[in-house]
Amino acid sequence: MRENLTMGILVLLLIGIAVTLSFLDLPFTNEVLVMSAVSVVVMSALRKPLTFLYAITMILGFGLFLIVYAFLNDYTSNSIQAALISIHLLFTGILILSWILFSYIKKLGNQMDVLHAQVKWLQRYDKETNVLTKREFQERAKWVMTSVKRNQSEAWLVDLKVKENQPYVEKNIQMTVEEASKNSIRHHFDLITSANNHVYLLLKDTKGEGVDIVIERINQHIRERFKLLDSPFTVEKTIVKDEEFLEQIGVD
Repeated sequence: MRENLTMGILVLLLIGIAVTLSFLDLPFTNEVLVMSAVSVVVMSALRKPLTFLYAITMILGFGLFLIVYAFLNDYTSNSIQAALISIHLLFTGILILSWILFSYIKKLGNQMDVLHAQVKWLQRYDKETNVLTKREFQERAKWVMTSVKRNQSEAWLVDLKVKENQPYVEKNIQMTVEEASKNSIRHHFDLITSANNHVYLLLKDTKGEGVDIVIERINQHIRERFKLLDSPFTVEKTIVKDEEFLEQIGVD
């Protein structure tokens, strides 16, 4: 709301100056209107630092032109000097307001880009569990399997199925399993997602021993959290060689 009000005020001021110029009988009125229109187009295309530099250059350049013009024509009367000063002030006002307006618009545009990037980032993760969404897991898993095939390495799918009828709330246990899994994997190599009461891990470039280490870390975290003697989930680990496993875990 405040942004719209600010932009509205700036636009109204610009229109007001342009209307004032058209009604006043000042020297170079038509030229200033043309220069202002061209400057608005140019400033809209320039980056923010260059916009200010352009505005200052035009203001100083036009001011220098008026000084030379008055000197060559020997304009010494106060009325003519006042008219030249007035046309320069109005032109300055147009450029300064245009610079403020475009800077404000570009700032809002940058904020929108940041928000858009944040939305795209959030769409990659489940808003409740903060693990990868199934769709994002699917897309990244394809890249993982391509890399595995190219490097002739191994990838393992680990299925952690939370047992039913737990002494604690089942949802809390699953969330803890997800958290423990996220803290146990390599963030730049491995993937994690969840569906129903399953937590799926895709471990890249590792051997069976490495998989066992990850599972033990998760179990250790769960034992410390819930003080359970038995693990609250079952483990199924499978070496995968292609993307068929995505269908098994119900990725959309």
